[in-house]
Formats: sequence, C-alpha cells, structure tokens
Amino acid sequence: MVTKNPLQKKTSLNKRYQLFSQQVVQWYLEHGRHDLPWRRKVTPYRIWISEIMLQQTQVKTVIPYFQNFIKKFPSQKSLSEASEDQVLAAWSGLGFYRRARNIFATKEIIKKNYGNRFPNEFKKIIELPGIGKSTAGAIMSLAYLDPHPILDGNVKRVISRLLKKELELLKEAELWKLSQEMVNKDDCFSYTQGIMDLGATICTPSNPSCSKCPVSSQCLSAFKVRSVKKNKAVRVKKVIVMKKQGYNARLDESLGAKHGKKSQSMKSRRDESKGMAKKMTGRAYSGDHGMEYHKNVHEHLGKMIRK
Repeated sequence: MVTKNPLQKKTSLNKRYQLFSQQVVQWYLEHGRHDLPWRRKVTPYRIWISEIMLQQTQVKTVIPYFQNFIKKFPSQKSLSEASEDQVLAAWSGLGFYRRARNIFATKEIIKKNYGNRFPNEFKKIIELPGIGKSTAGAIMSLAYLDPHPILDGNVKRVISRLLKKELELLKEAELWKLSQEMVNKDDCFSYTQGIMDLGATICTPSNPSCSKCPVSSQCLSAFKVRSVKKNKAVRVKKVIVMKKQGYNARLDESLGAKHGKKSQSMKSRRDESKGMAKKMTGRAYSGDHGMEYHKNVHEHLGKMIRK
C-alpha cells in the first residue's frame, strides 16, 4: 500500500493557488475596473473612505457619494477639521449612518494619536472604529502594498466555487487561511482589486460568466452553477375601495364566508341571511329588529364560523 505524502499534496495546492493568483492579477491588469475614482489616485485616506463606503453597499451606488465626499474633504487634514454634523451631511443618502460616525471617530483618533497621518500598521488600523480584519487587509494591500488577505462576500464566493465547497459549510477560520494562501505577494494591489472585481462582475451569485472567467480551467464549479432565469417582475396594484358597511351587509358577508361563496351576489347573501333569521326566530330578517335580536343572530353566526 502506497502512503500519500501530505507535504506533496500541500506543495501541489500551493502551486495551484499561485497559478490562481497569477491569473487573477493578469485578468485585472487587462479587464479590471481601473476607472473607479478611488483607484485613479491612490492614497491611504481615499482607500479608507472608499472601503468604509463599500461596506454593505454596491460600487455603482458608492461612486457619486465618494466623489461628493472627497470634493468636500479632499484630504485627511481637511476631514480633521470637520464637525460630526458636516461628516453626516456629506454622507447623507448613502445609509447605514453608523459608518459615517465611525469615520468621524476614526479621524479624531488619527488627529490625536497619529498627527493626521493614517497609520501604516495592520494592528493599529484594525483598532480603529468600523474597521475589521478584511477592511484593514484591503487598506494594507492597496494603500501600502503590504500583502494581506481580504474576505468580503465576493471573495468568499470565488474561493468556495474554486474548490467546489458549500460556502455554508466552510468555517470562517478556514476561509481566512485559504484567502491568505492565495494572496499574490508580488502584486498584492492588482490581486486584491482583481479578486474583488472577479466576484462582483464575473463570479456573480447567480448566472456567473464562466466562459469569461480567467480561472475557469481550474475552478471545480465552472459551468456547473445553476443559472437562474430573470423573469420580469409584474407589479400588480391592488386597489381597495373602502365602503361603509351597515349591519345587514356585514351579516351577509359572514354568511358568504362561512359557505365559501366568494362570488356570492348581494341578493343571494341577503336571501340567505333572511332564511337564517327565520330559521332561528320564526320571523323573516328585518333591519327594524331590536338589539337583542341582532345579538342572538350575531352570536349564532359566530358559532357557525368557528366550527
């Protein structure tokens, strides 16, 4: 019996991950979204603002808000002089306002502790308000060209499909380990931007464009993700006409509902109610009966409906 060498398997996987990262870099250089405003001019400040805005918000939504924010506060120094109300006003409309408050709190810390210079160490960045491991990794890789893994929703999807593993079954620690092993240390900027673009534009949640994917040759899920047909949503406006009902009409509707006669005419419901009243009291139904009569009929109907 031949025993498999675990070291050999690890070496094989490492080569596969290296090839993957190289293909992502090459694809980004040729097809990446280089025109995004935070990629045209790269500074730690601009990368930080863009990464906070991109939390829970799509790129196309963020673009005009980022441009407006940078127009009002073009640098770390200009932001340091802003009040919380001014920061919130510049953020207005983007939603999730806690992010804006985190930006204000962070700029106060940077002003006090770092002389208005954004910190360049991972352990210091991750301590800032609103910045987690993935955001800190993105800032380090993009602003300081210091290779760090990231793990947003797009990256998780790309990794799970590449290895043909159910995302729900992959533990967070395992995903971080895989993301770390796949980082391209020679060009972490292009790799980090590339894997985010790959997940956002090619390896989409539904109907991924496997034929355009640069890593489809080694992706175990390539051309196997079930496509979902996009049906045009038809909006039906439901108009409810509120009409004041008298006791007689409500009684008729109760009788109709009891017998499941959804299309019962007003006349047939009224005839039915008259028959029910006569059966109970010996007299035909009339709107002129006293309160005791109405109470008895209503209680009887209630018992019928509850059966």
